[in-house]
Amino acid sequence: MEFRKAVEADLDIIKGLYEGSFPVEERRPWDDFAARALDGNPYFNVSVAQKDGRIVGFISTWRLPTALYVEHFAVDSAMRGQGIGGEMIDRLVASTTLPLILEVEHPDNEMARRRIDFYRRHGFSVVEEVDYVPPPYGRNLPEVPMLLMSTRALEDVDTDIRLLHQIVYNQ
Repeated sequence: MEFRKAVEADLDIIKGLYEGSFPVEERRPWDDFAARALDGNPYFNVSVAQKDGRIVGFISTWRLPTALYVEHFAVDSAMRGQGIGGEMIDRLVASTTLPLILEVEHPDNEMARRRIDFYRRHGFSVVEEVDYVPPPYGRNLPEVPMLLMSTRALEDVDTDIRLLHQIVYNQ
């Protein structure tokens, strides 16, 4: 499998994965996502995974001063269960000395529990000391309570959340 930075020609495929994998309240508007993916923002990166020349997944990250935040991560539904997502996450973990953090739904349903278990198998733990609600991506979208997960203990959770909200959510 090959991993590389996303380019403009990848955006239609990424958009399909993005919109097919995340409910509207858990994604930034597509035009904003696409513009950030291409504008050379030093904090934001979108990478794709390719298998046999076909994009099978993507991951978007934000480089914060204290952590690498995984904003969105998706694998083509037809390719799930083949280890692609695990390899993507493992490579991302290995690529940085920073802790990785991400938001995940509360374990209120089987799919959310499976997602949390997946991240645990790849070195993440729930950040227990915080009740976390990220800012909504749009004015008319609801707040969605989430769990924060990290690959290692965070030195200052409040600072990490403040930086996350400032840099990623413009809050």
